[in-house]
Amino acid sequence: MRKYVILFLIFIVSGFVVYSNVLGDFFLSDDFDLIHSVSNFGPFRMWFRGHGGFFRPVIMLSLYADYKLWGLNPYGYHITNILVHSCNAFFVYVIALFLTDRPYLTCFHKMAIPVFSGFIFLTLPSHTEAVSWISGRTDLFATFFCLLSFIFYLMYRANNKIYYIIISLLLFFVALSSKESVIIYPLIIFSCELYYYLTECKKSFLLPFLYGIVFILYLLIRYVQLGVFIGGYGAKVHCNFTFDCFKRLISYPCRVFLPPVSETYWSLALIAIMTLIFLLSFISILHNRAMIKFYLFLIFASIISILPVFNLGVSYIDTQGTRLLYLSSCFMSIYLSCVILSLKINRTVIIMFMVAAVLFSGASLYCTDCNWHTASCISRNILFDLTALNLPGRLFIPGLPDNFYGAYIYRNGLHNAIALFRNDIDTKKIKIILFNPLYNSDDKITIFPVQAPNIYRVELSDKKANFMNGNINNIESTFFNDDYIVFDFKKNSFLLELKNVNDKDRLAVYSSGRLIMVKSEE
Repeated sequence: MRKYVILFLIFIVSGFVVYSNVLGDFFLSDDFDLIHSVSNFGPFRMWFRGHGGFFRPVIMLSLYADYKLWGLNPYGYHITNILVHSCNAFFVYVIALFLTDRPYLTCFHKMAIPVFSGFIFLTLPSHTEAVSWISGRTDLFATFFCLLSFIFYLMYRANNKIYYIIISLLLFFVALSSKESVIIYPLIIFSCELYYYLTECKKSFLLPFLYGIVFILYLLIRYVQLGVFIGGYGAKVHCNFTFDCFKRLISYPCRVFLPPVSETYWSLALIAIMTLIFLLSFISILHNRAMIKFYLFLIFASIISILPVFNLGVSYIDTQGTRLLYLSSCFMSIYLSCVILSLKINRTVIIMFMVAAVLFSGASLYCTDCNWHTASCISRNILFDLTALNLPGRLFIPGLPDNFYGAYIYRNGLHNAIALFRNDIDTKKIKIILFNPLYNSDDKITIFPVQAPNIYRVELSDKKANFMNGNINNIESTFFNDDYIVFDFKKNSFLLELKNVNDKDRLAVYSSGRLIMVKSEE
């Protein structure tokens, strides 16, 4: 027991080391909306009414607890995320320990595979969105309870004590209350039961049905609270299945091992990693054919974990959407560790290689986290610039940073951010026209008046970037509302006409990480 406690503490310390550069980072995007909700209404408003079609009471309770402990200090929220992620890495170790307890594996494999599985998972650069972004904790908590449920299921498998399976079922319900994507968990249990049946002739196919009953119970409770069965982003998104979606079932499990890659080379990098994994798997199976069924189980579990989200976008060039692969990466980490450590290579050499791989992965993770750190600095600067203003009239912001290399900034949340840090400002007076991604922290928006009164030309300094708006799917050349008109819209420029302007109205533009005031024309 002592060695497990020591190893658990090593995972915790290592987690804080690899994520040390985001520990004090400021809030981003959805963070403001969620914290504003729990600060004003407590954790139960969203428990009973949902949030945008989502029923996630566990997440709201965790945020409420953080808010009560830390207020608007982001350190505590990041500590929670890193602690949960480090625990998940330890759980991956424990699961691998159970699964590798097989007679065809040596003592070396039974010891090394679980340890490296846990540390590979801990340092994967594809985890930055889930861990570094406070709002990404939905996947952290859902995976936490899902893995813990799986551990108790494996304990039941090992000891046949009924209370283990009862605890496992309860933990599955808590996992569902953290994020809906774990609905596939009964299928993972079924694939594990099939694996046990094929390897040990032990079968208990009643167990997946028990987990299915828990899911149905959760679904009924969720329906009572939300009034819909699907919810989330809506049926048009979650039920939109195309051929491209099914191709992702192959590519997404391999994406977990890739850091963000240049748009020019991401397809080559993906093909390379898929080819490498296939070749290593083939060589490993030649050395030990008994591993085939184990590998198939891990692959199926990884693919099953992606099923609820495979029609949602995961970027290869930055970190957007990578939190959706978090659960799948648990099984893929075990798979990769097994494949490499099962090769017939000198043990010293293979251990040195695995240590180097983990260190390289950790270094890639640290570099990727730098984008989230930069995004947090921009978020803080913009908010403090806004809250320092005296706004007697409307404030027009032609363009606001949406993300920095996939690290969200103000895709959502600006109005609630202002309400949290300065609630005397009337946020209805702040008019955000459009958003744009950032590729350099010193990018800026230029704005200058044209001949007609109150009309401005707005341009992005970075020609690679483009204006966007999440509320407008297809931006037309002209669109308008009661406060402004946008016309002659192009990818990185447009004309803006302000309506009913008076001397109290102001203009502000983003410039190199700050908001700069621009005097409006009367």
